[in-house]
Amino acid sequence: MAARHPTDESQQLTCPCCDFKTVTKANRIIHYVRKHCQEHLNRALALEDGVYGCTICEKKMKSNTAFHYHVASCLQIGSKQDELDNIL
Repeated sequence: MAARHPTDESQQLTCPCCDFKTVTKANRIIHYVRKHCQEHLNRALALEDGVYGCTICEKKMKSNTAFHYHVASCLQIGSKQDELDNIL
């Protein structure tokens, strides 16, 4: 059975920094980190032999998406932390 996502626009999740909307929490987190936290991502990324590593906690991930999702919970995002708390 396929997952059911809300079709009503009022049930969609919105990014706290722009007009991006999605039906899943995971997509909103990935969008937020990729589009609004690039400076922090550059500090946290350690790419070696196709494996993504977090320089904060040294965790290793095989996919770009897993890295972005991990960074959302690992980094302190400074002034954007309150917005991220609302997303997570």
